[in-house]
Amino acid sequence: MDENAGEAVDPRVKDQLEFLNSYTDEINSLELQLDDANATFRNTLSEYSQRLKLIAKKLGKCVRIARPYYEAEEAAQAAKLECEEAAIRYHRACGVHKEARETIAMAEKKFDSQKEDYNFDAAWQEMLNRETIKI
Repeated sequence: MDENAGEAVDPRVKDQLEFLNSYTDEINSLELQLDDANATFRNTLSEYSQRLKLIAKKLGKCVRIARPYYEAEEAAQAAKLECEEAAIRYHRACGVHKEARETIAMAEKKFDSQKEDYNFDAAWQEMLNRETIKI
């Protein structure tokens, strides 16, 4: 039957089994604590779910009536931010436009003053093209 029946069990195995058995009680205790905590959680969840339903039933009409106001307020805030961003972009574009007009006016003035020596090189042409595109 058992070939090792006559041999003695290694004392280290015995020690390890005792070590494991000593922690079995602690594991059982922790499992009981977990079960208690889960039961408390379920009871608390159930209680507050019922409270929430009562509050929703009591204040549901008020919430339905007030919701459009808060949604409109949120939309107004978003529109305000969008308007502010558009104003910033507009002012920036106005500055670029003004600068481009001044540059073109300066170039025209330079060429008007030098009609007899009309030297219109590629760099000036490129600069005028860029400024014209900005306008």
